Amino acid sequence: MSLYNPTLSELGNVMSFMRKLYNSLSLLRSISCWVVSIVVLSVVLQATMSLSVAAQSQLMTTNVSYAPKGRPPLTPGQGQNRVMMSAPSSNGYCQGGVCYYENNMVAYDFTATGATVKLTQAKPTVSSRDYHSLVELAVESADDQQIVEFGWIVAPDVNGDSLPHLFVYHWVNGQSTCYNGCGFVPTSLTYKAGGLIKENSVGTYTINYVGNKWVIYYNGTELGYFPESLWKGSFTSTQAVQAFGEIASPSTTKPLSQMGNGVVGTSAKSATMSGFSVIGSNEAPTLIYEDVQAPAVYKMGRYNTACTNECGMGFGGPGY
Repeated sequence: MSLYNPTLSELGNVMSFMRKLYNSLSLLRSISCWVVSIVVLSVVLQATMSLSVAAQSQLMTTNVSYAPKGRPPLTPGQGQNRVMMSAPSSNGYCQGGVCYYENNMVAYDFTATGATVKLTQAKPTVSSRDYHSLVELAVESADDQQIVEFGWIVAPDVNGDSLPHLFVYHWVNGQSTCYNGCGFVPTSLTYKAGGLIKENSVGTYTINYVGNKWVIYYNGTELGYFPESLWKGSFTSTQAVQAFGEIASPSTTKPLSQMGNGVVGTSAKSATMSGFSVIGSNEAPTLIYEDVQAPAVYKMGRYNTACTNECGMGFGGPGY
């Protein structure tokens, strides 16, 4: 049998075909690698997004335990169901190992839809030993069990820095919830709960029950709201309103942090609360000013005990 001897031209065609086949296989391998990479990346991204959504959901529905939020202080005639246990040598009122020191302006003996107040916005120094320094407005039910709070706070454990941030909070049947979530519905594109505020200025803080929801307003702009469904129809008006500064500390006698702007309220240079008024009431409230077992380093001053509307006071101090 004789062997076939291809011509040079035929050999060239075969080599050309082999090169094309090799290039095609290489391209297929590259495409396969890209497809595999895209599939893997897609799976990773979906898993990451799922974890992110889950983490956000958890943040919005669980309590913040690392920076305890004290309940607004007792007002006259209230608190039959609240127990405050203070250590024998304590200045502040203490709950669960945390003591709260407050300068407080209280209105009661009325029924209203809400309240408003102007608050000095500052940047108090919070000791690494303490938890927070805040100033806020709170509206409450007659039995002190349903509460909505709105103010500003310096709380490194909550916000991750030592700057003043807006916050909202609420209580249902005497039970705490969480900062800036747990049913709060944001509506503003300008401001947000947890957002930074302008230091060395005055902000207007308002809470008002409108259209089956407790609406939060900051400087006249709606920030968001708590739907009334969170209380299942039990909280549609307020019978007590408070505006106060607060320090949370593990110390039963000597909190180290500044309240307000760090200047005692008897000084003309201190932080102030002003324009304190109830909304939607035909009754003149009874108004009192009280230190909630705060030591002398936090003082109130420059207030009118006869005032019933658009009231104010100086407050705060340096801590020890």
